[in-house]
Amino acid sequence: MADYAFKKLASVRMLSVSGALAQPECQRFRAELRRASAPSSDAPVIVDLSATSRIGSAGMRLLVQCQRELEKRGSRMMTVGLTGFARETVELCGIDTLLKTAANVDDAIGTLAAHDNSIIATPGRTAHGH
Repeated sequence: MADYAFKKLASVRMLSVSGALAQPECQRFRAELRRASAPSSDAPVIVDLSATSRIGSAGMRLLVQCQRELEKRGSRMMTVGLTGFARETVELCGIDTLLKTAANVDDAIGTLAAHDNSIIATPGRTAHGH
């Protein structure tokens, strides 16, 4: 089971996921991704998976679909914090070549700010307050 936290951070919307992101969670994950990438907002989305222990193929597919949908609308999405088994799974499946990724939230905000002047890069402002 996964837990989700949504917040606005430095002109972006961020969805943090913790726990296992497996098939039974995908319906809820899809709903949370839609909430974070609401069509009423063109704000970029950061999906923080640093507390995710594993990710299944359905979860990976949803990440790629959401990123593509945002790009079609002229927005962006970055996935951050892939570590351990979740990172290995994403790499083995070749999904890492499809996703725009960063090591952490600060790096993602910096990358997004470099492409969009309306995003204010604030070093040290991560989802975890670091």
